Amino acid sequence: MAERILFVDDEARILDALSEFFIDCGYEVDCALTTDLAKSLLSDHSYLAVVSDISFSGLEGREGLDLIDHVCNHCSLTPVIVLTAHVSNDLEGEARRRGASAFLTKPASLIDLEAMLRSFA
Repeated sequence: MAERILFVDDEARILDALSEFFIDCGYEVDCALTTDLAKSLLSDHSYLAVVSDISFSGLEGREGLDLIDHVCNHCSLTPVIVLTAHVSNDLEGEARRRGASAFLTKPASLIDLEAMLRSFA
């Protein structure tokens, strides 16, 4: 059975690109445009990892940080990788304090991201 990954981003084109690449790599992929949908999917499935943007709809990281909290509190063995274009030392530090395993800047190498995901398997 293939490993399952959850991608969370409010940009459909990014989710489409991630989904296509990782399905081609042999993963099962779920995508969520909102953190609420992501939380629902997390209650229904187990994931190798959650890869999530941190900023949604101009909320400056609050929704992404709340999702990290949710994953750490409900799926403590599931790593969270933040994949974002919204970079600041404060935001990265807060994401890591809340339990993010990694913080990557868009555009990130999908090959490097896949290698990171393989290390979690």
